[in-house]
Amino acid sequence: VQRYMVVDCGGGTVDITVHDLDGQAETISEVHKPTGGAWGGTYVDYAVKTLIERILGEDVARQLSDADWLELIHVGVENAKQSFNNDGSPVAISLPKVFTYAVGDAGGGG
Repeated sequence: VQRYMVVDCGGGTVDITVHDLDGQAETISEVHKPTGGAWGGTYVDYAVKTLIERILGEDVARQLSDADWLELIHVGVENAKQSFNNDGSPVAISLPKVFTYAVGDAGGGG
């Protein structure tokens, strides 16, 4: 009998289940019913956006369009998620240039 875990990391949830595979009997049985929670990728995106808004400040964050935020999430955050390896090393998120311009326009340098 072989035991395996299925981890489905989706956009809104992470779902986990455990099965046993019996090759001789050609059966699969559920060891643990599926369970999970709201830990999916969209929650990571929201947390990063909230953190960056806090760092930049309200005035700068308001200058950015929905398209600017989408570029941040779809390029910077997605690349960071793919490079994450849980070894404690820092993860860099590249900010689109418009973020730099917004900070400079608000008097934050740049």
